[in-house]
Amino acid sequence: MKIKYSLIFLLLFACQFASAQSQDSIALYRHHIVINTHVILDRLADPASRMPLHLMYKYQFSRNGAIRFGAEGMYAKSDSTQSYTNRRDEITDFLFGGSIGYEWQRPLSKLFTLYYGTDGFYQQKVRNIEMWDEFSEPDPYGVIEKHSKDLLTTTSFGIRPFIGFRINIGTRFYLSTETAFHLSKVKSSQDLVLSLKTYSPEYDSFGNPKTYIDYTTNKLVFSYIPITFVNLNWTF
Repeated sequence: MKIKYSLIFLLLFACQFASAQSQDSIALYRHHIVINTHVILDRLADPASRMPLHLMYKYQFSRNGAIRFGAEGMYAKSDSTQSYTNRRDEITDFLFGGSIGYEWQRPLSKLFTLYYGTDGFYQQKVRNIEMWDEFSEPDPYGVIEKHSKDLLTTTSFGIRPFIGFRINIGTRFYLSTETAFHLSKVKSSQDLVLSLKTYSPEYDSFGNPKTYIDYTTNKLVFSYIPITFVNLNWTF
């Protein structure tokens, strides 16, 4: 909720600042660096956030068209232990992706511009969950060491038609926000290995049975992405 209020305040400030700019101060620059402010605000509110970082570069071919290159990524690792047991959990998340597209721009005035276009994109998300535990069971089982490793991988690619709105707030800065549809092919897989190592003092024996689970699914996904962010754009 705090982030939404911050985004609304940012847009109101931009409109107020933009109205003070003269129309002659808006020039054409070829290079655009785009930063997602939602990610920055989210990281400030929650430093442990696992929201991916987003960056985009645009090259302006003309006053009404630009090619877009996007990149996103995230790496996070957490480790937890339980003081009353010997259990330890480790979770690693990794994400990377990229996009390329083109946008057409239709100025509504010197301060406001409507834009639309399509991106092609690729994304891969990986989550690895490992767990170690050791506990004792009544005879004849004895001591049991448990280790599991669960690897979840999701790969997607497709197209993303979008429409957006921008507000010029200076000669080299503007704010933008957009909404889009996703049409993507998604492949998901899981590889799970569960190992139980046992030692029985009564029988002086060891056991190390393992369980393997793996599957892969493929599906076609169509989804809508509402407006949830404001981009800060720098031109030069």
